[in-house]
Amino acid sequence: MGVTLSVQSDALSAEALQDLTRDLCRTLNREADVRATVAEAVAGPGTRAAGIEQTNILVQILAHGGGVVVGEMVLMLLRPYFERLPSLLIRAQGGSGKTATLSLESLHPERLEQTVRDIHDVLGSEA
Repeated sequence: MGVTLSVQSDALSAEALQDLTRDLCRTLNREADVRATVAEAVAGPGTRAAGIEQTNILVQILAHGGGVVVGEMVLMLLRPYFERLPSLLIRAQGGSGKTATLSLESLHPERLEQTVRDIHDVLGSEA
C-alpha cells in the first residue's frame, strides 16, 4: 500500500525545498512504520525548479492493516514541519487517486477531525 506526499512551499528555494523533502523522508523512516523514498521527477521548463525535482515522497505503509493508524502518526510527525514553516503544504494522494491537502491550518484543533477523516479517505483503499 502506498501514498505519495507532494511537498510545496512558496517561501523556499527549489534547493531548500528538496532538502526539506529529504529531511522529512528521513523522519518518516525513523519514526513511523513506513518505508519512505524520495521520488525524482523532471520539472517542466519554465517551472520554478526546472531540472530534476525531488519534492515527492513515496510512502509504503509496512504495518498490515494499520494504514489508518500510521496515517494519524504521520500527521503528528508533520506538525513540527508545519509549525517551523507555515507556508508548507503537503498533498497526500493514495493509489485510488483520492487526495488530501495538509497544512498548519489543517492541524488546528477545530480542523483536525476533518483532516483525519480526509487522511482515512486517502488511505481507504490502501489500509
